[in-house]
Amino acid sequence: MNEHTDNKHSEQKKDSGEQYESDAAPTNIKDMALSFVSIISAKGWQYLGLMAHPENGKIHENLPEARKAIDLCSLVFNALKVELQKDEIQEIEGMISNLQLNYVKRQNREEEGKAEDTHTQ
Repeated sequence: MNEHTDNKHSEQKKDSGEQYESDAAPTNIKDMALSFVSIISAKGWQYLGLMAHPENGKIHENLPEARKAIDLCSLVFNALKVELQKDEIQEIEGMISNLQLNYVKRQNREEEGKAEDTHTQ
């Protein structure tokens, strides 16, 4: 290749957003899925009203959204389970169980509040 061709190829890589400077292997799906589970579980805690949302710093409870987050964590975990180490499995199972238990507590509290409102009317 001549200098002009090398520069043109380099410019094409810059234009397309591609960068090949590193010899690192691409991120595998398992690692990406574990990151996804971590992010979605955090949203689950936030929608349970047990953590502030980083978007606005406020506590906001939304049980249907919390349920979606918990279900997604379980779905992804079950798809990955065969590839995980025993300690990873235990950690994620514990996290999902804690989310589920807190969801049930919040759901029961909400139902008790509705029942009390019905009796006071």
